[in-house]
Amino acid sequence: MFEGSGTPEAGSLERACGPCRAIDQREIDVDGGARLVPVHLQRDAADHCVSHSLVGENARRFNGARQRVWDLLQDPEVLAKALPGTERLTLAGPDRYDGVMKVSVGPMTAAKFDVTVALADKRPPEHFTMQIDAKGALGFARGTATVDLQDQSEGGTLMQYSSDVQIGGRI
Repeated sequence: MFEGSGTPEAGSLERACGPCRAIDQREIDVDGGARLVPVHLQRDAADHCVSHSLVGENARRFNGARQRVWDLLQDPEVLAKALPGTERLTLAGPDRYDGVMKVSVGPMTAAKFDVTVALADKRPPEHFTMQIDAKGALGFARGTATVDLQDQSEGGTLMQYSSDVQIGGRI
């Protein structure tokens, strides 16, 4: 699934940038079965990608009560484990975390980025969004993720989440 002008059609990799070649033909799997769809956002004069958007969604079930899952997701250590590539997060203020994450695109080696995660639109214990902003020597990553928690009739909690993260720069 590709959007925007000048983007290659599926199966037409001759116009794809080097980092994209590995992911242009299909959706890619990440932690636990999440699906990310690469979208080229911007190209330079040589028709190389300089910005990508990774869009994904997934759901997970937890045996715990919804309030307990909510509380855990507010903990920086747990939140860091929930965000792919995040090495650590520390509380920097109300609903704001700073930390370090690694970002990779296709075959490119992961680069470290300073990351800030801000929680917004909170409706405890059912909904919040994360605003993610990461910067490093090789580029940037920024985007949003939406998290919704639902009680399950058989017990436990269903967490549904979606994300749209843009990655750009030299990575």
